[in-house]
Amino acid sequence: MPAPVSAPAPDATTEPVAEPPLTPPGARRRAVRLRRDVISYLEWPTRSAGKGATVLLLHGLQSTALTMARIGETLSGEGWHVIAPDLPGHGRSFALDGWDADRPGQLDVSRLAILRHRVSRRHRLRTTARVMAELASRLELSRPGVLGHSWGASVAAILPAVGLQPSALVLVDPPFVTADQARALGQRMMVAPTTSYEEARATLLSHRDDWHPLDLAAKAEAVTTVSVRTMVAVVAANVPFDPLPALRRVAGRPRSVPVYVIVGGLAEGSFVSPAGRDGLRALLGDDRVLVLEDAGHSPHRTHHGPFMVLVRQALGPPSG
Repeated sequence: MPAPVSAPAPDATTEPVAEPPLTPPGARRRAVRLRRDVISYLEWPTRSAGKGATVLLLHGLQSTALTMARIGETLSGEGWHVIAPDLPGHGRSFALDGWDADRPGQLDVSRLAILRHRVSRRHRLRTTARVMAELASRLELSRPGVLGHSWGASVAAILPAVGLQPSALVLVDPPFVTADQARALGQRMMVAPTTSYEEARATLLSHRDDWHPLDLAAKAEAVTTVSVRTMVAVVAANVPFDPLPALRRVAGRPRSVPVYVIVGGLAEGSFVSPAGRDGLRALLGDDRVLVLEDAGHSPHRTHHGPFMVLVRQALGPPSG
């Protein structure tokens, strides 16, 4: 088994960002109308000579494309064409039927609301994966690399089953979460819905003072624009979270897709359980489960440099 990769915690950098940028430097913001959704996305063209390969970045719950901006900027500078969408119900992506028009909306976790979400297919992982596959088709992305964080990793694992064949899958701390654990995590970790960027940023800063200013700004802005109804529906419709069944199907496909998983340390808040780690290693091999022991659930925010070393290892060079 390879030794876990560790890194010292970075110096806290908490200078406030007065207004989170709609489009970060070097990127373009665009939108495309699909069958059921208008999907907004950030695009970083490759900054190297020639046309590089494309990588699709899928953010986690209660986040947006902007929360993937530092990854996008780094990969673009290394020759990748980067697409980072706002997933349904988040940021500037909206359902055409108005399902998520109330932003952020009231937090309803009543038994009836949970039952309705569990019965509905609107925010099941497979449904969201189909939306991302449709987006990739509309943008004519041919075998993009795919990197997903948390909920985005759960969605990414299903993409091969819905018609999108990635060149590589990189899953960042994909959750292994039971229904009871999801309930407890939500009560302990979910940022309360608010329309105030300043309030959201202050709340985040109180327990995320090791985040980069852009990550703080992006996450705070995401909290003010997310559909709370969508957020609850994603959890209710998909618990328990376990990516192993989807990854077994990927491993059994005729055209193999290399799969890497980047996980944080259990003591630091990783959502990959000990049993999940064992299952991933048994399925993928020790060399495909890459551990940042000093990082938690979001290693791209707290350990960006070491994290990007592992991303490069997983994606390979950006040859078109």
